[in-house]
Amino acid sequence: AHHQVFQTQWTTGVYAVARPLAQLFGPQSIWTVQLTNLLFTLIMLAGVVGLGAAMGSTRLGLWAALVTALCPALVATSWYYVLDGPLTAMVAVGLFLLWRTEGFSHSANTVAFGLWSGLSLWIKLSYPFSLLVPSCWALALRLWRGPRLRTCVNVVLAVALCLGMFTLAEAPDYGELLNDIRFHADAEKFLDQDMAVDIRP
Repeated sequence: AHHQVFQTQWTTGVYAVARPLAQLFGPQSIWTVQLTNLLFTLIMLAGVVGLGAAMGSTRLGLWAALVTALCPALVATSWYYVLDGPLTAMVAVGLFLLWRTEGFSHSANTVAFGLWSGLSLWIKLSYPFSLLVPSCWALALRLWRGPRLRTCVNVVLAVALCLGMFTLAEAPDYGELLNDIRFHADAEKFLDQDMAVDIRP
C-alpha cells in the first residue's frame, strides 16, 4: 500500500513525476518509489548547495549538502510515498531563488521565483507556509530601503506567475481536484451530522 502511485492527494505533482517510472517498472515497484524520491532528493541538494554558495561559499554549500544527504530521516522516507521530502526539495530551491531576488528587487529572479512557487504548489499546497516568514522579511527590508514601486510590481508579478503556473500544471487533473474537495467537504459534513446525533439526549 505504501508503494501505490496513482491515488489522489489534493495535488498531483509527485504522481505526475512518478507516472513515467510507474509505466516502466510498475505502480507497485519499489524502484518507482525510490527513483522518484531520488529525483526530489537531488533537487533538494541542488537547492542547498545554491543557497549555501549564495550565503557563503561553494564549499559551504557542498558541506551543507553532505550533511543533508546523511540525514537519517531522508533515507528512512525514501522507501515510501510521502510528500514531506518533495516539499522540502521545493522549499530548498525556493529559498535559494528568494535569496536571489534580493528582496524582490531583481525582476528576472523574481520571475523565476514565481514560476518555481507555482510548480511547488503543484507538489504540495502547504508550500507557501514554509516561505511566508522569509518572504515577508525580505519584502519588508526591501520596502524599508526602496525602491518601493518596482518591488511591489515584482511581488504582484511573482504572485500572478505562481498562480498561473499552478493552474496550468493542475489543469489536466482539475476535475479530480474538485471531486477531492467535494469528497472531503461531504465527509466532514457527514461526521458533523453523526456527532450531532450522538449528543442528543
